[in-house]
Amino acid sequence: MSDLNLRAAKWWAQWLPKDKRARFVAELFGRLPENDFWLYNDYDPDDLLLEALHASDIECRGCMFSGRDIGFPAKSGLARRDNVLYIKFGYGACQVPLTDEHFQEDHPHDPTN
Repeated sequence: MSDLNLRAAKWWAQWLPKDKRARFVAELFGRLPENDFWLYNDYDPDDLLLEALHASDIECRGCMFSGRDIGFPAKSGLARRDNVLYIKFGYGACQVPLTDEHFQEDHPHDPTN
């Protein structure tokens, strides 16, 4: 089941600068529980996302639209429920199952592009 957590960490990392991704993945992966969880970036990452960013030496205030500064899309979320990963963009709950099509090497939100 750790494969799901690794996939979740990689999904969030795709928006970060390429040189920061590997460390962020390791930091977030190490914090994720082996049961259901919810990660959310309203306009600012919080909880485990914010902890992993700080541990990765990625500057993020966690307030005042700081998610935009690091590349995370606003109103995005990822949830693990019943051993399935779901994502969302915009308002509402995470209901879209995460697939390979939701990953991009050079994501348009990546501030290094």
